[in-house]
Amino acid sequence: MTTFNQFLVEEPSPVELIMTKMLKGSSGVFTPKNLELVFKELKGWKIEKGVHVMQTTRISNEEKDRLGLRNNPDVYQFTSKNDDLEFNAKDLKNLEIIHELIGEKTVKTVPTSPKAETYFYTNLGKIKEGKDYWTKEQRYTFSVKCFYASKGFNITGPKGLKFEAKKEPGYLRPDFYGFMKWIKEDGKQFTSDLQALVGDPTAKKKKPINPGVTDECQICEGIQKLNKGKMVLHGYKRPGIGWTVGRCPGAGHVPYSESCAECKKYKAMLEEQKTHFEKKVRQLKSKNVTSISYYDEKKKEHITIKPSDKEWDSKLKTAIWQNESQVKAVISELDRMTKRIKNWKKVS
Repeated sequence: MTTFNQFLVEEPSPVELIMTKMLKGSSGVFTPKNLELVFKELKGWKIEKGVHVMQTTRISNEEKDRLGLRNNPDVYQFTSKNDDLEFNAKDLKNLEIIHELIGEKTVKTVPTSPKAETYFYTNLGKIKEGKDYWTKEQRYTFSVKCFYASKGFNITGPKGLKFEAKKEPGYLRPDFYGFMKWIKEDGKQFTSDLQALVGDPTAKKKKPINPGVTDECQICEGIQKLNKGKMVLHGYKRPGIGWTVGRCPGAGHVPYSESCAECKKYKAMLEEQKTHFEKKVRQLKSKNVTSISYYDEKKKEHITIKPSDKEWDSKLKTAIWQNESQVKAVISELDRMTKRIKNWKKVS
């Protein structure tokens, strides 16, 4: 006799839903509490609270208040070529006070187990006289290496895998975006372990091919219709301006079952892009950059800044990160295209 319970479909547990969201890359789900739940289901994984000493160029408001930096327009703080903190002021006495306060927390070697959310300084330089690069005014300056004892988490996995989720000064939570990046590179084991439990929710399910009617695109691997033996227009968007924008490079060419010529052309284009973005990263890291341009969403315009502007450090780091991300994305696409070229066989 069939019972009512036999008709019930087993719903995924809350932890399985969390795992699925993690595999899909939902950033909001990567929290210490969720990771603790997930690690209970994974062999060899653990998350624990920890304190991490990190060199930083960010100073919290509390430390700024201690040094008298807030509401002090005479003092400029910026990052030097060696990633040191550099302080610059017109008033010598003003700078001497800050120099003395930093000296109170200057140590020869940074403690290995310091109190969380405290600052330490090393290599405190002497105050030197100089001139402002732009205005040529007489100013005084000194540099120092700044370290911060960050509250965070230690994540460990099988085969000695380790990740430190550090909390930068002024941030509300540790860097779990860094963890998301790590599990795609050195920590791929985490992704594999999740997929072993819940499968791969990001895997594309291809439509069946209807010979002569539909086939696989050489570039995007999508199953599209054929028009006179070639792939129809696809990979475009309709922004509502009267025409389509963009297209897949495989549109208008024969399908993958017949040729991989477009794969080779696309791969050559990717190699050029890789060279371009790698060159851009080297230029940005060379410290010889005199200006950076970016698009301001609020003002709806392109803005160019110079090293003397307050937002220079953050915008330079953003530009480096964006171009490094482009390099990694292009390398990933190159790997995919290389495999397609290597595995290609003409379908008779």
